[in-house]
Amino acid sequence: MKPKDLGPAYLPKVRECTNFVTWNVKKIARDVGPRPAGGETVRTGAQIVLPQIENSADEKKTVRVALREKAETGDCAVLGALLIVVCLLLFLGQAIPAIAVSCVGALLTCLGRFAHVNVFSFLGKAREGEDTVLTRAAAGDVKKRVIFIGGLDSSRELRWNEILGPKGSSVIGIYALIGFVAGAALGAVALVSGEKALFAPGEWYRWIMFAFLPCAAALFVFENAKQPSPGVISNLTGALTGAAVLKFLGDNNVRFENTEVVCVLADGRYAGCAGAKAYFSEAKSDAKTLVVAFDSLCDPRGVNLTGSMAAMARQAAEAAEVPVLHEKYTLGVSEAAAGAKRGFDTVTIYAPGDCKYYRTRGDELKLLQPKSVEQALHTAVELCCMFDEA
Repeated sequence: MKPKDLGPAYLPKVRECTNFVTWNVKKIARDVGPRPAGGETVRTGAQIVLPQIENSADEKKTVRVALREKAETGDCAVLGALLIVVCLLLFLGQAIPAIAVSCVGALLTCLGRFAHVNVFSFLGKAREGEDTVLTRAAAGDVKKRVIFIGGLDSSRELRWNEILGPKGSSVIGIYALIGFVAGAALGAVALVSGEKALFAPGEWYRWIMFAFLPCAAALFVFENAKQPSPGVISNLTGALTGAAVLKFLGDNNVRFENTEVVCVLADGRYAGCAGAKAYFSEAKSDAKTLVVAFDSLCDPRGVNLTGSMAAMARQAAEAAEVPVLHEKYTLGVSEAAAGAKRGFDTVTIYAPGDCKYYRTRGDELKLLQPKSVEQALHTAVELCCMFDEA
């Protein structure tokens, strides 16, 4: 089936489903507000949407999600403490321990701040959330499956994104990494010079590590737990666009012969993608599967695409006459990563714009861009049909 087979009703139906997204974004933002991972407000948001799309699904279920509040930021306080330890060790002339701690700190910084590996997720408070999963069955035997997924929860505010801009958190991470590299280098200088040289008042390198104490302080207050982000763009727009694809198929009585379509309203996007991991840990692998994740739709200029099926997604965007941008994905890790670990083909559709709002209190309704939502939705509908025919 090709979307254009629907005739003149095709584009109006896409716009109608776009209105479904924007209406529900406004409804949830105004009536529910911020939605911390694992909180009751995530379930409330899902309950607002469900009555409007459950007729498009043949099956509905929930998946239990075990998550931790600080899954993505639990390492920050540890890194801050390690920087202080390195400073003290160098000041006291303990070069070898300083080098060892610096190397550990540099490794943990790379893993937690840049590779997004949740090493210290266990430090956060345990909570239980749930994914809402809706499935539109195929008319015949299932040979293919398309999974649309987006996180319904919102982030706690990242303090340095609010103060320094969208790259604020990365700046602090780089600052910390430089600090640990400097600690290892200064420890090596101390070994070469003789450890006792560190006690000499004239030795300049004795004091250099103290330039990184402000970084340690910044890491301790990396996340503002008292100020949750409203999470309008990141990621209500993405989660509900996935739901809109299912609604489009149901409203237009489109049922693929051998392709099953699944919509996942995931919890825990900002708790290490816990919801996506929980869903994919038990997802069926009996058919060729495409995972389509949505993230932060706020740029009316077009869409960005990344993943193993980005080439097909670009063809879908061309068919929808949607411009394809070529901006790097800088929004952490999308839900598609959990699908990729299961060996599924993936694509992430995103259009974050300037990202000034990302994980801050400024992620508000005034930023909503219906055209951006429509472009992502249109691309996703074309991609779904294209994958069915491939």
